[in-house]
Amino acid sequence: MAVKSRSSAFWSKIAMGFIFAVVVIYTVYHLIALFTSEDLSTIVSGVTTESVTVGGDGYVFREEQVLYCANTGAVDYFVQNGGKVSKGQSLARVYEGENSEDVRGFISMLDGQIALLRQCTGDAIANADLSALRKSADDTYFTLTRLIASGEVGELDYQIEKMMLTLSKIRAITDGDASVKEALSILEGEREKYFSGRNEEVFSQNSGYFYSGADGFEAIFNISVVDTLDGESFYALLERMQKNDEFAPGGAFGKLAPDSQWKFVLPLDPDEAASFTEGEYYNVRFTENNNTVFSMLLEKKIPAPEQKKVLMVLYCNRLPDNFSFERCMTAQIERSSYSGIYVPRAALAKLDGMRGVYVLRGNVATFRLVEIVYEGSDYVLVAERDDGEGKYYYLGSNELIITNGKNLFDGRIVE
Repeated sequence: MAVKSRSSAFWSKIAMGFIFAVVVIYTVYHLIALFTSEDLSTIVSGVTTESVTVGGDGYVFREEQVLYCANTGAVDYFVQNGGKVSKGQSLARVYEGENSEDVRGFISMLDGQIALLRQCTGDAIANADLSALRKSADDTYFTLTRLIASGEVGELDYQIEKMMLTLSKIRAITDGDASVKEALSILEGEREKYFSGRNEEVFSQNSGYFYSGADGFEAIFNISVVDTLDGESFYALLERMQKNDEFAPGGAFGKLAPDSQWKFVLPLDPDEAASFTEGEYYNVRFTENNNTVFSMLLEKKIPAPEQKKVLMVLYCNRLPDNFSFERCMTAQIERSSYSGIYVPRAALAKLDGMRGVYVLRGNVATFRLVEIVYEGSDYVLVAERDDGEGKYYYLGSNELIITNGKNLFDGRIVE
Protein backbone atom coordinates (compact mmCIF):
# COMPACT_ATOMS: atom_id res chain seq x y z
CA MET A 1 0.00 0.00 0.00
CA ALA A 2 2.90 2.35 0.76
CA VAL A 3 4.30 1.75 -2.71
CA LYS A 4 0.95 2.54 -4.28
CA SER A 5 0.64 5.71 -2.21
CA ARG A 6 4.09 6.92 -3.25
CA SER A 7 3.25 6.14 -6.91
CA SER A 8 0.02 8.15 -6.71
CA ALA A 9 1.84 11.09 -5.14
CA PHE A 10 4.46 10.92 -7.90
CA TRP A 11 1.88 11.03 -10.71
CA SER A 12 -0.01 13.78 -8.91
CA LYS A 13 3.15 15.89 -8.89
CA ILE A 14 3.66 15.19 -12.61
CA ALA A 15 0.06 16.22 -13.37
CA MET A 16 0.34 19.37 -11.26
CA GLY A 17 3.60 20.23 -13.00
CA PHE A 18 2.01 19.78 -16.41
CA ILE A 19 -0.96 21.95 -15.48
CA PHE A 20 1.38 24.61 -14.08
CA ALA A 21 3.42 24.57 -17.32
CA VAL A 22 0.26 24.97 -19.40
CA VAL A 23 -0.85 27.91 -17.23
CA VAL A 24 2.55 29.56 -17.58
CA ILE A 25 2.60 29.09 -21.34
CA TYR A 26 -0.98 30.39 -21.63
CA THR A 27 -0.14 33.42 -19.45
CA VAL A 28 3.06 34.23 -21.36
CA TYR A 29 1.20 33.85 -24.67
CA HIS A 30 -1.42 36.39 -23.62
CA LEU A 31 1.15 38.73 -22.12
CA ILE A 32 3.01 38.73 -25.42
CA ALA A 33 -0.22 39.21 -27.38
CA LEU A 34 -1.33 41.87 -24.94
CA PHE A 35 1.49 44.20 -25.84
CA THR A 36 2.29 43.09 -29.37
CA SER A 37 1.83 45.82 -31.96
CA GLU A 38 -0.48 44.84 -34.84
CA ASP A 39 -1.88 46.75 -37.80
CA LEU A 40 -5.63 46.48 -37.44
CA SER A 41 -8.28 47.40 -39.99
CA THR A 42 -11.55 48.74 -38.70
CA ILE A 43 -14.86 49.97 -40.08
CA VAL A 44 -17.44 52.12 -38.35
CA SER A 45 -20.60 50.18 -37.57
CA GLY A 46 -23.76 51.58 -39.10
CA VAL A 47 -27.28 50.52 -40.03
CA THR A 48 -28.07 49.60 -43.63
CA THR A 49 -31.01 48.00 -45.42
CA GLU A 50 -30.85 44.99 -47.73
CA SER A 51 -33.73 44.30 -50.13
CA VAL A 52 -34.60 40.91 -51.55
CA THR A 53 -36.13 41.45 -54.99
CA VAL A 54 -37.42 39.58 -58.04
CA GLY A 55 -38.20 41.06 -61.41
CA GLY A 56 -37.75 41.25 -65.16
CA ASP A 57 -39.22 43.12 -68.11
CA GLY A 58 -42.72 44.57 -67.70
CA TYR A 59 -45.07 46.68 -69.82
CA VAL A 60 -46.75 50.06 -69.29
CA PHE A 61 -50.51 50.55 -69.79
CA ARG A 62 -51.80 54.15 -69.82
CA GLU A 63 -54.51 56.30 -71.33
CA GLU A 64 -52.68 58.29 -74.01
CA GLN A 65 -53.92 60.53 -76.83
CA VAL A 66 -51.59 60.74 -79.83
CA LEU A 67 -51.11 64.31 -81.12
CA TYR A 68 -50.78 65.07 -84.84
CA CYS A 69 -49.74 67.91 -87.11
CA ALA A 70 -49.91 68.35 -90.88
CA ASN A 71 -46.20 69.20 -90.92
CA THR A 72 -43.77 66.31 -90.47
CA GLY A 73 -40.40 68.03 -90.04
CA ALA A 74 -38.29 69.01 -87.05
CA VAL A 75 -40.13 69.81 -83.83
CA ASP A 76 -39.17 72.64 -81.48
CA TYR A 77 -40.75 71.62 -78.18
CA PHE A 78 -41.84 74.22 -75.63
CA VAL A 79 -42.72 71.68 -72.90
CA GLN A 80 -40.38 69.15 -71.33
CA ASN A 81 -41.21 65.46 -71.29
CA GLY A 82 -43.77 64.70 -68.61
CA GLY A 83 -44.61 68.37 -68.16
CA LYS A 84 -48.11 69.23 -67.00
CA VAL A 85 -50.01 71.39 -69.50
CA SER A 86 -53.32 73.21 -69.52
CA LYS A 87 -55.91 73.42 -72.29
CA GLY A 88 -54.82 75.91 -74.95
CA GLN A 89 -51.16 75.90 -73.92
CA SER A 90 -48.54 76.03 -76.70
CA LEU A 91 -46.79 72.68 -77.00
CA ALA A 92 -44.39 72.97 -79.93
CA ARG A 93 -43.62 74.45 -83.32
CA VAL A 94 -43.56 71.84 -86.10
CA TYR A 95 -41.69 72.57 -89.33
CA GLU A 96 -42.09 71.23 -92.84
CA GLY A 97 -39.68 68.62 -94.10
CA GLU A 98 -38.48 65.28 -92.79
CA ASN A 99 -37.99 64.50 -89.12
CA SER A 100 -35.89 61.35 -89.19
CA GLU A 101 -34.75 59.46 -86.10
CA ASP A 102 -31.21 60.75 -86.67
CA VAL A 103 -32.43 64.37 -86.77
CA ARG A 104 -34.51 63.92 -83.62
CA GLY A 105 -31.57 62.35 -81.83
CA PHE A 106 -29.16 65.12 -82.88
CA ILE A 107 -31.54 67.88 -81.80
CA SER A 108 -32.09 66.13 -78.49
CA MET A 109 -28.32 65.94 -77.98
CA LEU A 110 -27.95 69.64 -78.77
CA ASP A 111 -30.76 70.53 -76.36
CA GLY A 112 -29.04 68.57 -73.59
CA GLN A 113 -25.69 70.28 -74.12
CA ILE A 114 -27.29 73.73 -74.33
CA ALA A 115 -29.25 73.16 -71.12
CA LEU A 116 -26.04 72.07 -69.38
CA LEU A 117 -24.01 75.11 -70.50
CA ARG A 118 -26.79 77.53 -69.55
CA GLN A 119 -26.33 76.37 -65.97
CA CYS A 120 -22.65 77.40 -66.13
CA THR A 121 -22.98 81.10 -66.93
CA GLY A 122 -24.01 84.34 -65.22
CA ASP A 123 -26.26 84.08 -62.19
CA ALA A 124 -26.19 80.26 -62.34
CA ILE A 125 -22.60 80.25 -61.01
CA ALA A 126 -22.40 83.68 -59.34
CA ASN A 127 -23.01 82.26 -55.86
CA ALA A 128 -21.62 78.76 -56.43
CA ASP A 129 -19.41 77.25 -53.72
CA LEU A 130 -16.23 75.98 -55.41
CA SER A 131 -15.23 73.66 -52.53
CA ALA A 132 -18.72 72.15 -52.46
CA LEU A 133 -18.58 71.60 -56.23
CA ARG A 134 -15.22 69.84 -55.96
CA LYS A 135 -16.54 67.60 -53.19
CA SER A 136 -19.58 66.84 -55.34
CA ALA A 137 -17.29 65.90 -58.24
CA ASP A 138 -15.32 63.54 -55.98
CA ASP A 139 -18.51 61.94 -54.65
CA THR A 140 -19.91 61.49 -58.15
CA TYR A 141 -16.63 59.98 -59.35
CA PHE A 142 -16.70 57.32 -56.63
CA THR A 143 -20.38 56.66 -57.37
CA LEU A 144 -19.53 56.13 -61.05
CA THR A 145 -16.70 53.72 -60.25
CA ARG A 146 -19.02 51.75 -57.95
CA LEU A 147 -21.76 51.57 -60.59
CA ILE A 148 -19.32 50.44 -63.28
CA ALA A 149 -17.71 47.84 -61.01
CA SER A 150 -21.06 46.40 -59.97
CA GLY A 151 -22.58 46.47 -63.47
CA GLU A 152 -25.48 48.67 -62.33
CA VAL A 153 -26.27 50.75 -65.42
CA GLY A 154 -29.63 52.18 -64.39
CA GLU A 155 -28.20 55.29 -62.73
CA LEU A 156 -25.14 55.61 -64.95
CA ASP A 157 -26.48 58.20 -67.43
CA TYR A 158 -27.76 60.42 -64.62
CA GLN A 159 -24.43 60.33 -62.76
CA ILE A 160 -22.47 61.05 -65.96
CA GLU A 161 -24.65 64.09 -66.65
CA LYS A 162 -24.20 65.21 -63.05
CA MET A 163 -20.41 64.88 -63.37
CA MET A 164 -20.35 66.83 -66.64
CA LEU A 165 -22.41 69.64 -65.13
CA THR A 166 -20.26 69.84 -62.00
CA LEU A 167 -16.97 69.87 -63.95
CA SER A 168 -18.35 72.49 -66.35
CA LYS A 169 -19.29 74.73 -63.41
CA ILE A 170 -15.85 74.30 -61.85
CA ARG A 171 -14.18 75.26 -65.14
CA ALA A 172 -16.45 78.27 -65.58
CA ILE A 173 -15.61 79.51 -62.06
CA THR A 174 -11.84 78.95 -62.28
CA ASP A 175 -11.30 80.00 -65.94
CA GLY A 176 -14.21 82.38 -66.42
CA ASP A 177 -17.38 81.74 -68.42
CA ALA A 178 -16.22 83.35 -71.68
CA SER A 179 -15.41 79.97 -73.27
CA VAL A 180 -18.72 78.58 -72.01
CA LYS A 181 -20.64 81.44 -73.62
CA GLU A 182 -18.74 80.94 -76.88
CA ALA A 183 -19.56 77.20 -76.94
CA LEU A 184 -23.19 78.00 -76.08
CA SER A 185 -23.43 80.42 -78.98
CA ILE A 186 -22.05 77.82 -81.42
CA LEU A 187 -24.48 75.12 -80.25
CA GLU A 188 -27.48 77.46 -80.41
CA GLY A 189 -26.50 78.47 -83.93
CA GLU A 190 -26.21 74.82 -84.97
CA ARG A 191 -29.64 74.12 -83.51
CA GLU A 192 -31.27 77.00 -85.41
CA LYS A 193 -30.31 75.39 -88.73
CA TYR A 194 -33.00 72.77 -88.16
CA PHE A 195 -35.75 75.30 -87.46
CA SER A 196 -36.29 77.36 -90.57
CA GLY A 197 -39.00 77.60 -93.19
CA ARG A 198 -42.73 77.20 -92.91
CA ASN A 199 -44.01 75.94 -89.60
CA GLU A 200 -47.11 75.53 -87.47
CA GLU A 201 -47.48 76.21 -83.76
CA VAL A 202 -49.56 73.53 -82.06
CA PHE A 203 -51.62 73.93 -78.91
CA SER A 204 -53.00 71.45 -76.39
CA GLN A 205 -56.69 70.70 -76.83
CA ASN A 206 -56.92 69.29 -73.31
CA SER A 207 -55.08 69.45 -70.01
CA GLY A 208 -52.78 66.63 -69.01
CA TYR A 209 -49.16 65.47 -69.15
CA PHE A 210 -47.23 65.93 -72.40
CA TYR A 211 -44.70 63.51 -73.89
CA SER A 212 -42.77 63.87 -77.15
CA GLY A 213 -43.00 61.02 -79.62
CA ALA A 214 -45.38 58.07 -79.95
CA ASP A 215 -44.74 54.36 -80.42
CA GLY A 216 -47.98 53.41 -82.17
CA PHE A 217 -49.15 51.09 -79.38
CA GLU A 218 -51.04 53.69 -77.34
CA ALA A 219 -54.45 52.18 -78.20
CA ILE A 220 -53.67 48.51 -77.60
CA PHE A 221 -51.83 49.28 -74.35
CA ASN A 222 -54.59 51.50 -72.99
CA ILE A 223 -55.05 51.25 -69.22
CA SER A 224 -58.63 49.99 -69.68
CA VAL A 225 -57.31 46.89 -71.46
CA VAL A 226 -55.96 45.58 -68.16
CA ASP A 227 -59.50 45.15 -66.79
CA THR A 228 -60.13 42.20 -69.14
CA LEU A 229 -56.56 41.02 -69.53
CA ASP A 230 -55.68 37.34 -69.22
CA GLY A 231 -52.55 35.36 -69.96
CA GLU A 232 -53.47 34.57 -73.55
CA SER A 233 -54.45 38.14 -74.51
CA PHE A 234 -51.35 39.61 -72.83
CA TYR A 235 -48.93 37.49 -74.81
CA ALA A 236 -50.94 38.20 -77.96
CA LEU A 237 -50.22 41.91 -77.37
CA LEU A 238 -46.50 41.18 -77.11
CA GLU A 239 -46.62 39.34 -80.45
CA ARG A 240 -48.24 42.39 -82.06
CA MET A 241 -45.46 44.56 -80.66
CA GLN A 242 -42.77 42.31 -82.09
CA LYS A 243 -44.20 42.60 -85.61
CA ASN A 244 -43.48 46.36 -85.59
CA ASP A 245 -46.24 47.08 -88.10
CA GLU A 246 -48.40 49.40 -85.98
CA PHE A 247 -46.25 52.47 -85.55
CA ALA A 248 -48.00 55.84 -85.29
CA PRO A 249 -48.64 57.38 -88.73
CA GLY A 250 -46.66 60.37 -89.99
CA GLY A 251 -47.42 63.67 -88.36
CA ALA A 252 -47.45 62.36 -84.78
CA PHE A 253 -45.30 64.73 -82.75
CA GLY A 254 -46.25 63.68 -79.22
CA LYS A 255 -48.95 62.38 -76.91
CA LEU A 256 -50.98 63.55 -73.95
CA ALA A 257 -51.87 61.56 -70.84
CA PRO A 258 -55.00 63.01 -69.15
CA ASP A 259 -53.93 62.03 -65.62
CA SER A 260 -51.11 60.49 -63.61
CA GLN A 261 -52.52 56.96 -63.47
CA TRP A 262 -50.67 54.04 -65.05
CA LYS A 263 -50.35 50.30 -64.66
CA PHE A 264 -47.38 48.03 -65.03
CA VAL A 265 -47.73 44.34 -65.90
CA LEU A 266 -44.73 42.29 -64.80
CA PRO A 267 -44.51 38.54 -65.60
CA LEU A 268 -42.94 36.43 -62.85
CA ASP A 269 -42.36 32.74 -62.25
CA PRO A 270 -45.17 31.22 -60.14
CA ASP A 271 -42.90 30.51 -57.14
CA GLU A 272 -41.71 34.15 -57.18
CA ALA A 273 -45.24 35.51 -57.48
CA ALA A 274 -46.42 33.39 -54.55
CA SER A 275 -44.54 35.68 -52.14
CA PHE A 276 -46.81 38.66 -52.94
CA THR A 277 -50.35 39.41 -51.80
CA GLU A 278 -53.04 41.16 -53.83
CA GLY A 279 -54.14 44.47 -52.31
CA GLU A 280 -50.75 45.19 -50.73
CA TYR A 281 -48.27 47.92 -51.67
CA TYR A 282 -44.74 47.01 -52.76
CA ASN A 283 -41.64 49.02 -53.65
CA VAL A 284 -40.82 48.65 -57.34
CA ARG A 285 -37.42 49.79 -58.62
CA PHE A 286 -37.02 50.70 -62.30
CA THR A 287 -33.38 49.82 -62.75
CA GLU A 288 -32.82 51.48 -66.14
CA ASN A 289 -34.60 54.68 -65.13
CA ASN A 290 -32.20 56.19 -62.58
CA ASN A 291 -33.23 53.40 -60.19
CA THR A 292 -36.46 55.27 -59.45
CA VAL A 293 -38.57 53.54 -56.80
CA PHE A 294 -42.38 53.66 -56.67
CA SER A 295 -44.72 52.34 -54.03
CA MET A 296 -47.20 50.42 -56.22
CA LEU A 297 -50.43 48.61 -55.43
CA LEU A 298 -50.59 44.96 -56.48
CA GLU A 299 -54.10 44.96 -57.91
CA LYS A 300 -54.21 41.36 -59.01
CA LYS A 301 -52.21 38.35 -60.11
CA ILE A 302 -53.20 36.80 -63.46
CA PRO A 303 -52.14 33.21 -64.20
CA ALA A 304 -50.57 32.51 -67.59
CA PRO A 305 -50.23 28.70 -67.41
CA GLU A 306 -49.14 28.16 -71.02
CA GLN A 307 -46.10 30.38 -70.47
CA LYS A 308 -45.65 29.14 -66.88
CA LYS A 309 -45.87 32.72 -65.64
CA VAL A 310 -48.01 34.86 -63.35
CA LEU A 311 -48.79 38.43 -64.46
CA MET A 312 -48.37 40.94 -61.63
CA VAL A 313 -50.67 43.92 -62.27
CA LEU A 314 -49.23 46.93 -60.41
CA TYR A 315 -50.93 50.33 -60.15
CA CYS A 316 -49.42 53.78 -59.54
CA ASN A 317 -50.66 57.38 -59.70
CA ARG A 318 -47.32 59.22 -59.49
CA LEU A 319 -45.31 60.85 -62.28
CA PRO A 320 -41.90 61.93 -60.96
CA ASP A 321 -39.58 64.32 -62.77
CA ASN A 322 -37.02 62.89 -65.18
CA PHE A 323 -38.83 59.55 -65.43
CA SER A 324 -38.82 58.21 -68.99
CA PHE A 325 -41.92 56.19 -69.82
CA GLU A 326 -40.94 53.42 -72.24
CA ARG A 327 -43.44 50.77 -73.28
CA CYS A 328 -41.18 48.03 -71.94
CA MET A 329 -39.12 48.64 -68.80
CA THR A 330 -36.97 46.49 -66.52
CA ALA A 331 -38.09 46.50 -62.90
CA GLN A 332 -37.43 44.77 -59.58
CA ILE A 333 -40.22 44.31 -57.03
CA GLU A 334 -39.15 44.15 -53.40
CA ARG A 335 -40.15 40.88 -51.77
CA SER A 336 -38.71 41.65 -48.34
CA SER A 337 -36.18 43.92 -46.69
CA TYR A 338 -33.90 43.66 -43.70
CA SER A 339 -32.33 46.45 -41.70
CA GLY A 340 -29.36 45.99 -39.43
CA ILE A 341 -25.75 46.86 -38.71
CA TYR A 342 -23.43 45.84 -41.55
CA VAL A 343 -20.69 43.41 -40.44
CA PRO A 344 -18.14 41.78 -42.78
CA ARG A 345 -18.24 38.03 -42.38
CA ALA A 346 -14.48 38.04 -41.78
CA ALA A 347 -15.02 40.08 -38.60
CA LEU A 348 -17.25 37.47 -36.93
CA ALA A 349 -15.78 35.66 -33.92
CA LYS A 350 -16.84 33.37 -31.09
CA LEU A 351 -16.20 33.71 -27.38
CA ASP A 352 -17.51 31.27 -24.75
CA GLY A 353 -19.79 29.78 -27.42
CA MET A 354 -21.35 33.14 -28.20
CA ARG A 355 -21.15 34.79 -31.65
CA GLY A 356 -19.91 38.34 -31.87
CA VAL A 357 -17.22 40.72 -33.08
CA TYR A 358 -14.34 42.61 -31.54
CA VAL A 359 -14.48 46.39 -31.48
CA LEU A 360 -11.71 48.83 -30.71
CA ARG A 361 -12.31 51.08 -27.71
CA GLY A 362 -9.29 53.32 -27.39
CA ASN A 363 -6.51 50.75 -27.66
CA VAL A 364 -8.44 47.86 -26.13
CA ALA A 365 -10.16 45.08 -28.09
CA THR A 366 -13.63 44.53 -26.62
CA PHE A 367 -16.01 41.69 -27.45
CA ARG A 368 -19.52 42.57 -28.63
CA LEU A 369 -22.38 40.13 -29.09
CA VAL A 370 -24.30 40.05 -32.39
CA GLU A 371 -27.76 38.83 -33.38
CA ILE A 372 -27.75 38.04 -37.12
CA VAL A 373 -30.94 39.04 -38.98
CA TYR A 374 -29.73 38.61 -42.58
CA GLU A 375 -26.83 36.79 -44.23
CA GLY A 376 -25.24 37.91 -47.50
CA SER A 377 -22.43 36.25 -49.41
CA ASP A 378 -19.58 37.98 -47.56
CA TYR A 379 -21.40 39.98 -44.90
CA VAL A 380 -24.22 39.83 -42.37
CA LEU A 381 -26.70 42.31 -40.97
CA VAL A 382 -27.11 42.22 -37.19
CA ALA A 383 -29.80 43.67 -34.95
CA GLU A 384 -29.14 47.05 -33.38
CA ARG A 385 -29.54 46.48 -29.65
CA ASP A 386 -28.58 48.41 -26.54
CA ASP A 387 -28.70 45.54 -24.05
CA GLY A 388 -26.41 42.62 -23.30
CA GLU A 389 -26.00 39.17 -21.81
CA GLY A 390 -23.85 38.70 -18.77
CA LYS A 391 -20.79 40.93 -18.98
CA TYR A 392 -20.99 41.36 -22.78
CA TYR A 393 -23.01 44.00 -24.62
CA TYR A 394 -24.48 43.80 -28.12
CA LEU A 395 -22.89 45.67 -31.00
CA GLY A 396 -24.23 49.20 -31.52
CA SER A 397 -23.85 51.90 -34.15
CA ASN A 398 -20.72 54.05 -34.48
CA GLU A 399 -18.35 51.47 -33.01
CA LEU A 400 -15.04 50.49 -34.62
CA ILE A 401 -15.36 46.86 -35.78
CA ILE A 402 -12.01 45.07 -36.10
CA THR A 403 -12.01 43.22 -39.42
CA ASN A 404 -8.57 41.59 -39.59
CA GLY A 405 -7.25 41.00 -36.08
CA LYS A 406 -5.47 37.79 -35.04
CA ASN A 407 -5.35 36.28 -31.58
CA LEU A 408 -7.95 38.73 -30.31
CA PHE A 409 -9.54 38.34 -26.91
CA ASP A 410 -11.68 40.56 -24.71
CA GLY A 411 -9.47 43.13 -23.02
CA ARG A 412 -6.42 42.74 -25.27
CA ILE A 413 -4.37 45.93 -25.55
CA VAL A 414 -3.36 46.75 -29.10
CA GLU A 415 -1.05 49.47 -30.36
